[in-house]
Amino acid sequence: METEVNRSSLFFECENFKKAYITAIKSIFEKYNTDYDVVIDIYDESFDYEEMLSINFMEDIEVLSINEEPDEGKTPINEWSDTNIYLSGFKSDFGYMADGEQGPCILNEHLLNLDNLINNSQLINSLEFFHENLYLQRVSIEDHEKKPSLMFSNFKVSHIKSIEEVGILLEPNFLFSYKLLKEGHNSPVEFDHFFAIKGKNLDLETCRKACRSYIYEANSLLDIEIFPCPNINKEYYENIQYDEDSEHTPTRELIVCEDTDRVIQLYNKALFANDEELKILFFVKVIEYVSETVVRHQITEIGRKALSSKRALKPDASFIKELQELFNENTFRKDSEAIKLTVQTCSYIRDVEAVVPEFLKNKFNKHLQKSDQEALGYLASCISATRNSIAHSKANYKKTGNELNEAHYHELIELLRVLADHSVRWFSAQSPVSRVVA
Repeated sequence: METEVNRSSLFFECENFKKAYITAIKSIFEKYNTDYDVVIDIYDESFDYEEMLSINFMEDIEVLSINEEPDEGKTPINEWSDTNIYLSGFKSDFGYMADGEQGPCILNEHLLNLDNLINNSQLINSLEFFHENLYLQRVSIEDHEKKPSLMFSNFKVSHIKSIEEVGILLEPNFLFSYKLLKEGHNSPVEFDHFFAIKGKNLDLETCRKACRSYIYEANSLLDIEIFPCPNINKEYYENIQYDEDSEHTPTRELIVCEDTDRVIQLYNKALFANDEELKILFFVKVIEYVSETVVRHQITEIGRKALSSKRALKPDASFIKELQELFNENTFRKDSEAIKLTVQTCSYIRDVEAVVPEFLKNKFNKHLQKSDQEALGYLASCISATRNSIAHSKANYKKTGNELNEAHYHELIELLRVLADHSVRWFSAQSPVSRVVA
């Protein structure tokens, strides 16, 4: 199908790319034995249409010389731009993909390497696409108005050399959809979003860790909830209002390593849980997980001070006894004590003040007048008491009076989310040799 458009609005940057691009598109046409439309995305706001291209149309598009500057408003077709491909084989809940406003999207760099990406990749549980140079995980984004903040420029993994870029693809992805179709799946593909990693010699497990870390960072930094796989309701999608200010987000380094992956998994389990009690339990588990490292850190500091004294040069029985008492005093026998120390060690009081449940504010402020540590310790006692009341189902369980009732769980969850976030960041900042891991 051909559509009347302005040929001069598009251009190729070099002849070799033009030939390779047209060859790749011809290959797509030949595989389906019919002429489907190829749609080139127009990102320039001066255009309010998309270019519907046939092979003949593409062959007529000009190639600019190296030294030639394009006219204002002209759009390049190069390896960094995208192509949308409408194929009626891709179905969604709302009809064929060609009936929608946008076909599955593919980066032109990937389009030219399509056979390699398809033939040497695996589709895992209709959720993940994995190739040594590209990883995709299908996701649902709850806070759509903040989606511009999730673009590739806002997150990085500079300490893992195989990973070049991480981010969210906001369009249906042709590679993922094509793989579904090739393997006989007839799943909805319209309105999909994907977490994506581009790189060289990627490792599947490292990609999964990066994805979990990304989900954590998006929630922690931007208050955006991302979930693996669930489809987005079309009616909800169409009513989205985007927050343009969310594009201005500082770059964040993803936390990706073996030690931190476990605690990030616990954090994400709390995010994914639908039940408020489960959210509370998993967020507390994050704090408990970090608490072992916090306790060791404190004992190490106390021991280091003692062993740095002059008396350590000639230790006598009295000095050894003092050391033993120091370690005994700082060995926590109750979970609540370890949780308290962790909250006091890892938390930034100004962040915490903003999310203290209304039910606790009066007592919290009284403790805050004494010290930050007093106030954080009070919150920790309420958290431990509430966690215990949820976890222990005994009829004769004795409450302490610091428990929050179910009406305040949603406020407690937001407090715990902040405290768990602080705990994860403190834990990740510690030397690997000082971390206690399960």
